[in-house]
Amino acid sequence: MSQISIPESVLPLPEITWTTRTETLCMEGDPVLDYKLTWPQFPQDTPVLHKLDRLYTRMATHWETYWTKTAFPEACQALTRQRAVSRPFRPWSGGLQGEVTLHREDLLSLRFEGWE
Repeated sequence: MSQISIPESVLPLPEITWTTRTETLCMEGDPVLDYKLTWPQFPQDTPVLHKLDRLYTRMATHWETYWTKTAFPEACQALTRQRAVSRPFRPWSGGLQGEVTLHREDLLSLRFEGWE
C-alpha cells in the first residue's frame, strides 16, 4: 500500500469530482462486452493533487486497456464459439467503481472495486 504525504499547502483537501465512462463493445452489431469506469478527478492546483489525479487516471486507463485489448478479443472468441453451436451468448461485463470512505480536511480515503 502506498502513501502520499499531503503538505500543509494543499490543506484543506478539495472536494472530489468523479468521472464515469461507460462503453459497449460490439462484434458484427452484437454487444459482446460492456464496462463502466468511475474514478476521481482532483484539481491540479498543486503538484500533490496533480500526482493524485495522474495516479487515478492511469488506473482507469489500465482497466480500460485491459477490457479493450484483452477481454474484448476473448469475448469475441466466446461469441464465435457460441454461434458455432447455435447457443445464446450473454455479453460480458466489467467495471471499476470508486467511492470515498472518509473525507476530512486533512485525510482522504478511497475504496475501489473492480469486477468482470
